[in-house]
Amino acid sequence: MIYTSEPNISKTEKLFINKSLKRGLISSFGKDIVRFENKFSKLYKFRYSLALNSGTSALHIALLSNGVKKDDLVIVPNFSFAATINSVIYCGAQPWFHDTCKKNFLIDIEQVNKSLKENTFLRKGERFHNRTKQRVSCIIPVTSFGNSINFSEIIKLKRNFNIEVVIDGAAAHFAKFKGEALGKTNLDFIFSFNGNKGFSTGSGGMYCTTSQKKTNTAKILINVGQQAKKYNYKVVGFNYRMNNIQANLGLAQLSRYKFFLSQKKKIYDFYKKNIKTDGLIKNFFHLSVGSGYFWVYPIIVKKNKKKFLSFLKKKKIYLTNFWKTLSKQKPYKNYLYENLENSEKFSDQLVCLPSSTFLTEQQLKKIVKCINNFK
Repeated sequence: MIYTSEPNISKTEKLFINKSLKRGLISSFGKDIVRFENKFSKLYKFRYSLALNSGTSALHIALLSNGVKKDDLVIVPNFSFAATINSVIYCGAQPWFHDTCKKNFLIDIEQVNKSLKENTFLRKGERFHNRTKQRVSCIIPVTSFGNSINFSEIIKLKRNFNIEVVIDGAAAHFAKFKGEALGKTNLDFIFSFNGNKGFSTGSGGMYCTTSQKKTNTAKILINVGQQAKKYNYKVVGFNYRMNNIQANLGLAQLSRYKFFLSQKKKIYDFYKKNIKTDGLIKNFFHLSVGSGYFWVYPIIVKKNKKKFLSFLKKKKIYLTNFWKTLSKQKPYKNYLYENLENSEKFSDQLVCLPSSTFLTEQQLKKIVKCINNFK
């Protein structure tokens, strides 16, 4: 069976983990975690990177480190994984749902700009909602499918409205900014290393920032509130640290980064070139030059999506529905929202194609043939 996205594990990963086991480095204290953080920072050109036990933990800590507080409003896209919204609620804050662009399903920056101009006011350098009087403290753009965002517009929005930005780059392992590493944006990012991501530590995440102050705050928060001395607690913190086994798996995967990137490029180019889009299938969108390669490759199934998935399953190609929009789901339906027409209309048509980095050309040909033969 061919699945959407699975980890690529080789002898290299086993070698790194076995070395860690032999040295007894299995807890959340050890130099291998720092090595992983440093190598990640170097690859992505971030000043500081902190390894955590999940992408959700990373996002929660990123928001707290950016000053998100109880009863704040945080701008989020309606189309995302639940962790984006949950991390806001963990802070005691509330999500403010905005729509996504029809052409790429990234948060609609034009709508966010308009919304902030028309629905908020400035008081003592901070932005507040006209009706609810809540402080608007942050926006979380999500790199849907691992695609790059227009970071220039995000930076402009941050400057114009004086609100913090945390990029939910959970799947942005191969994204770029004008052909450059993401650290060049000088924005805060989080990444996920879940088993289905571009490269993985089994579970885990990373919080990346250019700010030493935010880094110092985050270090205390993820270490159960401890500062320098053991059992000396400064705040109520969280047990969010990554362990050395995860870090060694991450180090091994980073050593294979160029291979993973070349495989993602191969998969992207093959699908883009060979999938017929004159019938029931539509290429959702293509990446702009220099923006990287998809974590998973999205397409639109214009109709009979259930039949399409069943057809592929019979061919031993197992695809699942992608994210569902969040604003109308039970835990989130009472929060503030803007017009969500695009995300509500098109999200049910989305399917993501198999994109594991170990896929062979023969398997890719089989997938494309099945898609093109669907009627």
